[in-house]
Amino acid sequence: MMNIDQKAFSAIATDKELHLYSTKVILFLLSVLSFEHWKKVNQTSLGKELQIDQSNLSKTIRFLKQKNMVIEQNRHYRLVQWW
Repeated sequence: MMNIDQKAFSAIATDKELHLYSTKVILFLLSVLSFEHWKKVNQTSLGKELQIDQSNLSKTIRFLKQKNMVIEQNRHYRLVQWW
């Protein structure tokens, strides 16, 4: 089980660029991804679980990648320690 540094939650809470969708998605990804290993994330399932339509989910994931919070390789994702 991965132990997330409390600084990550503080960074999320105080980041002025994170809004509802990006906050929901990064919190969910923090619960299922790690910093060391790649994991496949099904965006359709993720969207349904978080009740975010596919268009907004794609924009949100692209935004999180641009902020260097997550990285992607062939629909496999890994967290980046951004705080």
